[in-house]
Amino acid sequence: MNERVVGPIKGYYIASYACEMGELGDRYLGFAKLCLARPEDYWQARACAKFSSEHLADSPEHAMETAETRARMQIANMSAHAR
Repeated sequence: MNERVVGPIKGYYIASYACEMGELGDRYLGFAKLCLARPEDYWQARACAKFSSEHLADSPEHAMETAETRARMQIANMSAHAR
């Protein structure tokens, strides 16, 4: 399964998942959920925000990293506004 949970990152967790796309299933699209508590997995995660990768990737790892980067940018933005 192409999913993982990372964190805590400034008090947040990111649950991410990559799914196969394209006719041959050789490209991947990443999704991420930003969570206040550590979820068991992507599917059970209660998200306070959701993100996806902007483009298809060649590997599930790259697809998840791209979606996670967008979630990390949101965490950084929230931290900057909390000051």
